[in-house]
Amino acid sequence: MIKWEILLWLLLTLVLLLSPLIFLIKNFNFLNESWKEKRKLYVSKFQQTSNTTRNNLKESFPSTSEDNAIPEPKKIEKKEIQSPIQDIIKEKEVIYTKEIVQERQQARKDKIVKTQEQLIEEQKKKEKNQKKLHEIKMSAITNRERGKTEDYEKKLIEWLALDPDNHEFQERLSDLYFNQGNYVKAQSILKKIVNRDPTNHKAIWQIWQVYLNQEDLDTAKILIEKAISVQGDNPKYHISLVDILYAKWNVKDAIKSMEKVLKLRPTKIDYLIWIAALHEENSEPSKARMYYSKIIELDPLQDDAKKWLQRLDS
Repeated sequence: MIKWEILLWLLLTLVLLLSPLIFLIKNFNFLNESWKEKRKLYVSKFQQTSNTTRNNLKESFPSTSEDNAIPEPKKIEKKEIQSPIQDIIKEKEVIYTKEIVQERQQARKDKIVKTQEQLIEEQKKKEKNQKKLHEIKMSAITNRERGKTEDYEKKLIEWLALDPDNHEFQERLSDLYFNQGNYVKAQSILKKIVNRDPTNHKAIWQIWQVYLNQEDLDTAKILIEKAISVQGDNPKYHISLVDILYAKWNVKDAIKSMEKVLKLRPTKIDYLIWIAALHEENSEPSKARMYYSKIIELDPLQDDAKKWLQRLDS
């Protein structure tokens, strides 16, 4: 009996619990269907409203063709208003520009004409100077050949006044002063020659002579070494270096320079005598004897060499 009561109680309880849930499910389905119907109604009304509005617009604007289109506002072009003053200014600018062009063209023509005239004038002047220089040159040569030294000097100076950069007459005048012993005047011209042509060994050697006479042995040594570097096969330059070295009591280097001279002129008696004397002074009698003997072989009539050899043998 108890069991049946329990089962009944459970059944009633289950019914009580499920009844609200069933009610809710039925109501939800109803609400869902009602919402769908309302949505359809709303959409149909919105479509009707849109169609009505579209039709009203068509009635207001029945055609979209170009003939019935609403005309666009025309653009009004702005016309520049030119005053008479502006026209006058433009005309003056044109006239002014033409005048400038004409002036420039005329200036070019004048310049060309002037340049041509200058060239012709310069050519005439050059020919005149050449003729005068030729006369001076011939007169200078004639005076030198006749021994008229003063007239020769004047013509050389006259030439250089017209043509100061003439190399030939610079060298002629420097040679004249150098041979006269006028080393001051010679030196100024010789320096110009060397500055123009650093390889002019003759001018360098002459400047060396000037400094040697002034007893400036250091400068003289530099100059003669430079001359040797330019033309090393000139015995005169090596002999000049020997003079400097011997004056500075450097006998050993003087002997070395004399040996270079003998390579250039091995049979020259004067050079053999010189190197023999240097060896003798440097306390080298055997080498001095060798050179004295060679002198006698080359020239048996060299009595001085025989005496020097006898002196060494005694």
